[in-house]
Amino acid sequence: SGALSFPSLQELSNETARLLMRKRWASISLPALEEVSLETVRLLARQTSSLNLGIPTLPTEFAAGFAELPTRQPMAGDNISFPYLNDLSPEAARILVTSLNRGFREVPRGFGKFSNSPRLSFGGISGFATLSPALAVELAKYEGNLAIEGLGELPAESAAALASYPGP
Repeated sequence: SGALSFPSLQELSNETARLLMRKRWASISLPALEEVSLETVRLLARQTSSLNLGIPTLPTEFAAGFAELPTRQPMAGDNISFPYLNDLSPEAARILVTSLNRGFREVPRGFGKFSNSPRLSFGGISGFATLSPALAVELAKYEGNLAIEGLGELPAESAAALASYPGP
């Protein structure tokens, strides 16, 4: 169903989102988006399995909106990306991780298991200056591919928390 990409769009109203989300999109990329409502986040999550949002903060109530991401057998393009997110509380991370964890499936012939969860990435353009131990504990519970790019500092306690990461 194609890609929806507006690289410079900073605001997306509920009305505009409802009109755009009348169809399912292979991917939605809004990397400059700063102003968005909970309703719009839910609409976006429902209509794609590859979402790139430029929001700088993820409130706890928004984190649960990602539970509406379609559950299907993952493909290479399944991805949730926050290139500018620099404000994520441990509570919001816990809700986001719980919302996106989809378990694992066994691969035939003993090749192990694959995650049913989408790839989850933070940063890349900007992101966390540091990864607090409390935030690391919550992110380490993620069952899918996890990328934390552009990290400025990684305290030893945070590294120890990430050691329990069960994902691929």
